[in-house]
Amino acid sequence: MGQVAVKLKVMPKTTDVNMDEMKNKIKNLDINIKDMKTEDLAFGLKTIKLLIVLPDRGGTDEIENRIREIEEVGEVETEDITLL
Repeated sequence: MGQVAVKLKVMPKTTDVNMDEMKNKIKNLDINIKDMKTEDLAFGLKTIKLLIVLPDRGGTDEIENRIREIEEVGEVETEDITLL
């Protein structure tokens, strides 16, 4: 079984969310984060882009659901998955 690189887009519930606090909560989830950055989306809304590495064992639902449990998170979207 190999590994996959997954690009995720994490959007906050509102424009008032403290993005640094949200990033810290994501870091505390104990997932293999290779890159994390904040990007402007539109009209003052920012998004967090994540690059994570996971075992190739059945998808990203578990990780997405763990991130969604963070209070400030509005939506999590998988943008790309690549076999390593």
